[in-house]
Amino acid sequence: MKYKLKYKLNEPFLDNLLIKRGIKKEDLDKFYNPTKENYLEPTLLDHMQDGVELIDKYINSPNPIDLIVDCDVDGYTSAAEMYLFIKRLNPQKEIRYYIHSGKQHGLEDMVDNLLDTDNCELVICPDSASNDYKQHELLRGAGIEIFILDHHEVDCGYSQYAVTINNQLSENYSNKALSGATVVYKFINYYAEVKELNNEDKFYIENLIDLAAVGAIGDMMDVTTLENRYLFTKGLQNITNVGLLSLIYKQEYSLGGIDNLNPIKIAFYIVPLMNALIRVGTENEKKTLFRSLIYGEEAVQSTKRGSKLGQLEPICEQNARNCVNAKNRQKREEDKALEYFDFIIEKNNLNDNKILIVENDTDKFNSNLTGLIAMKIMNKYNKPVLLVKENDEGILKGSIRNNDKSELKDFRTFLNNSGLCDYVQGHANAAGIGIKKSLTDKLLEYANNNLKDIDFTEGVYLVDFILGNNKEENIKLIKDIYNARSIFGQGCDEPLLVTENITLRKEDITIMGKTADTIKFTYNGIEYIQFKAKDFIKQYSQLGNRFFTLTVLGRAGINNFMGRETPQITIVDYNIRDSILDF
Repeated sequence: MKYKLKYKLNEPFLDNLLIKRGIKKEDLDKFYNPTKENYLEPTLLDHMQDGVELIDKYINSPNPIDLIVDCDVDGYTSAAEMYLFIKRLNPQKEIRYYIHSGKQHGLEDMVDNLLDTDNCELVICPDSASNDYKQHELLRGAGIEIFILDHHEVDCGYSQYAVTINNQLSENYSNKALSGATVVYKFINYYAEVKELNNEDKFYIENLIDLAAVGAIGDMMDVTTLENRYLFTKGLQNITNVGLLSLIYKQEYSLGGIDNLNPIKIAFYIVPLMNALIRVGTENEKKTLFRSLIYGEEAVQSTKRGSKLGQLEPICEQNARNCVNAKNRQKREEDKALEYFDFIIEKNNLNDNKILIVENDTDKFNSNLTGLIAMKIMNKYNKPVLLVKENDEGILKGSIRNNDKSELKDFRTFLNNSGLCDYVQGHANAAGIGIKKSLTDKLLEYANNNLKDIDFTEGVYLVDFILGNNKEENIKLIKDIYNARSIFGQGCDEPLLVTENITLRKEDITIMGKTADTIKFTYNGIEYIQFKAKDFIKQYSQLGNRFFTLTVLGRAGINNFMGRETPQITIVDYNIRDSILDF
């Protein structure tokens, strides 16, 4: 384990940490205590009034509205918001929703179906389709209007064939870290305001903020923007959606209870369940997930083991169980795929290059896991990754992933600047890619030349604090970080703390847990704990001396037990060695 201190911080530690992370000193109170003052004026988004007029045009027409559900958490939550909003305006309005069969995005795989559908007159695309210019033209040519509420970066500006609300394209809108779900939230509340809906309807629409917050967290939106801080804080304090609540109750133990939810807890324990089902779930399971977000209390035939025909259960409970099962299936598929791609990387010496271009030449693995597996490969090899598969036209299509904490901050732009790719669309370090197979050698040459001075594999932790000998100061710091845990998330990581040269006796280590793989010890008034610590236990048991020395890197927390609060550090990594005290 190697580490270095990012910067020397003085009291007040937390304030100075946030200032170093880009929060203005004058904005600290707004950041700690977000209010609606942080909420930007919706009219700063382009085409909001056009969107209002489009909804008014079709909300009471006899034909259905068609809704595209994009294939990630942000897509599902933003579509659920729009569905519930329309139903609030007109409970009798028919809404046909379309769920992608795999990990497709936008309109490309939907357009033929929409063109063949009777009475299709308005298609709404939350969290997608800004770049689908060809599909816009085809639909508009058939007399179908398109309403896009999106946040993805756009290649060629606004489409002339669609009404598009997109914060990336809105020059006057400073918060570029909105997600699809939060763009939808801004629009539906703007609609409620300008149409002067009654207070009951406004309250209902405003309370869809829980879906907006979870969608944005699922898309890893930056928590450091003041508007996002407000949306996340209010959304997680006000979860009323039955589908979300059922997932939260399912994960109550892992979440440490259902109170004091924060972006990190949602990102670690709720989002992965939903994403797993979206990736590996059946068509029916995906429909169940979406219906759990719009009709969570609906009674459906139970699928519990041993249930009888006619035995009912709430669809939200069925979905929560489906999500857990999907997560387990996904883990098994992940492990098999990673073992295979490790072999491919070693066999073809792919790790000799500055980036990894890994070709999936088999149909053994679920293509919906491409992005996830690319991320796993990136984490293992500490390099930017392209995980791609060749199609019939000789084009390699797939996903890119890169660690945004490396010196290469925007892999998408880096690839686009090569001039070699057909497209790279999505986020800066998580996007879809298409490139001719014949050009991959040139891309490797481009990357090797332009990234030659970056060492992606050096593996140095950048830590925020190295704890000194002042026990009271250390304990106060841990409590301050824990009490401010709601401020951490994408763009504002939980602080990393290091405690150096802890000398212990072997008997100071307690081994716990059903599988005896959790270790705990106390030092200088702080409890240290590591879960799944089999490697630690093995190394510690092989030490020759009674005394040993640890340097520990971890994250701050509090252990609440029987009403007693103990400052705690959860161990992320460590160095261990025999102590000279035995000599």
